[in-house]
Amino acid sequence: MLGSVYDPLKLNVKLCITNEGGSGMEAVRKLQKIGGSVALTIPAEMARELGLSAGDEVRVRVEDGRMVVERAGGRPPGDVVEFMARFMGKYDEALRNLAGR
Repeated sequence: MLGSVYDPLKLNVKLCITNEGGSGMEAVRKLQKIGGSVALTIPAEMARELGLSAGDEVRVRVEDGRMVVERAGGRPPGDVVEFMARFMGKYDEALRNLAGR
């Protein structure tokens, strides 16, 4: 629209998060003004699903007209995560006993 002013605070944003396993969640969020910035809040359930918490660093980019948010440090490869899950399942009790000494 000619002559209109873009106001990001009047946008409702559809937030769809998919983890590596392919399960998807979706929510509509309203952008909020915080100081001189515009903020998008992530629902607690989505943050838990992705293992994100307050203070974590994320990378934000625009890709094909969409905003993509991902963990700044990246995720370890799936085989590493699978190995650690098996390792902890097998040695969790022994590690806890060692830590308690």
